[in-house]
Amino acid sequence: MKNREHKGFTLVELLVVIAIIGILIALLLPAVQAAREAARRMQCAGNFKQVGLALHNYHASHRSFPPGSTWDWSKNYYGWSWSVFILPHLEAGVLSDAIDFEAAYWVAGGKEAGMHSLPIYNCPSDPRAGAWTEWASSFHQGQTAVEDFRATSIGGVADSLRWERNDAYGEDRNGMLFANKSIRISDVSDGTSSTLFVGEVTGARGRHPTDGEAWFQHTWYTYNCHDLKYGINGPTTLPGGRNDSSTGNPIDGSGYGSGRHGEMFAELGFSSWHPGGCHFNMVDGSVHFFTDDIDINVLQELGTRAGGETVDVEF
Repeated sequence: MKNREHKGFTLVELLVVIAIIGILIALLLPAVQAAREAARRMQCAGNFKQVGLALHNYHASHRSFPPGSTWDWSKNYYGWSWSVFILPHLEAGVLSDAIDFEAAYWVAGGKEAGMHSLPIYNCPSDPRAGAWTEWASSFHQGQTAVEDFRATSIGGVADSLRWERNDAYGEDRNGMLFANKSIRISDVSDGTSSTLFVGEVTGARGRHPTDGEAWFQHTWYTYNCHDLKYGINGPTTLPGGRNDSSTGNPIDGSGYGSGRHGEMFAELGFSSWHPGGCHFNMVDGSVHFFTDDIDINVLQELGTRAGGETVDVEF
């Protein structure tokens, strides 16, 4: 009788195969992650394109762009953001119809509208996109600091430099979207293709004095305007290296007090979780990715609508 040989892998051969598979996975994983990020970045740029189109449709209907927000000093409350006024042009007219623009923004109907997360305003690379964000919860009966309104990843360009807290809501700024004023295309003498309109924003962790830890980020529902003082991914943002373990004010951990939102949100600035920069929409509707190492002076010159600067930027 012939001896039958049983062929198979030895333990050493099996370990070698496993090691080779592990090396291949290690080599392929960065490429897969890069491909996923490229897809997310493309989707984010598509959101910006739709928002830019909605802003221009609003201009066509009203002969001006929406105000960055409405602020009523007599009633002492933040008004609605530019991103609320363009809802009908983003196929979200139902939410717009639920808002009583003659009432305070925290009353029933409008308040519930602000609690909706809108995918068009969310960056797919932002882990907190569309999450709850703290926003003056003392005004919102029945809500806590961590459940005020839904965050947004897109904010308006209000000014090229830092504004002071006391004039953040009603003074004329040199950008496109700020409080209580509607800008026309004819007002953009610097050129629509070289003037920033809206850009990406992220948030920061903080601690509310009564409700504990909360996430601070602008919401699409109410005041959502920013300046360019710190450039892109500046030190006050998490992508820029801010200490996420800070408590109180996300800027310096100093806690709360009068005017905390004006100081806190204005200084967060433009940033994103895309590696190396963030998207901006120009006034002409084009979308570009600006790297965070762009010269700060060039970026700030792009932020003015009628500053008279000559800016030569290659996209």
